[in-house]
Amino acid sequence: MEICDDCGLYWSSDGRTVAFISDIFSTGDEKTYFVPLKPGQDLPKLPPHGVRTIPELMALKAKTIDAPAVPAPRGEGYVFARHEHHRNLYRIPLR
Repeated sequence: MEICDDCGLYWSSDGRTVAFISDIFSTGDEKTYFVPLKPGQDLPKLPPHGVRTIPELMALKAKTIDAPAVPAPRGEGYVFARHEHHRNLYRIPLR
């Protein structure tokens, strides 16, 4: 069974959410799509060819995060990394 082209899957530890992480559904930036699962379900009901478009994901009641993220323990939220770069700090006058 094909799930999606070039995406990563992560499940919450309580098994109530699966996260699809990919940039194939957007304009090049990686996004995360959280899809709720019913009790006892490993995957949501997917199209026969897998998920290929944003409307197919939205039909699964996916919530979108504009960054790569994974479900937090106990399904209470999500975790993501934020990177900040500070360059040319030597040019700031320190008095």
